[in-house]
Amino acid sequence: MNIEDKNWVDLGEGESIEWWNHPHPLNYIIEIGTGVIGFVGGILMILFLRDIEVPIVEPWLISIILMIGGLAYISYQFLRRGFHYYIVTNKKIIERKGILYEKRNPVHFNRIANTELTRTYSERIISFLTPI
Repeated sequence: MNIEDKNWVDLGEGESIEWWNHPHPLNYIIEIGTGVIGFVGGILMILFLRDIEVPIVEPWLISIILMIGGLAYISYQFLRRGFHYYIVTNKKIIERKGILYEKRNPVHFNRIANTELTRTYSERIISFLTPI
């Protein structure tokens, strides 16, 4: 399905899409890392704490919950990224995001007054190494 075919893209007369994309996966690196830590923590609990007896809850149950929760959180972050769009037309910029609800923020070019870009040294390295 092409981006022009989506029912939420409303283009004015004489307006055409010049570029569109999703946010870069590095924008979600902290959230994905959290899910990976949960998943790996569950594996480590199975490996190292399998012989410990806890009177209330079995350690393997907690580790399986951690592993499933970590995988579910990683999947959710990739799904969230898939529903986040940046669209540039010849007249405006549109940001659309949301899975259960939709939030659109169109900004016409004639409304943009001043822009300034400030990046740290590490952000410059990452943007140089990753093609967008």
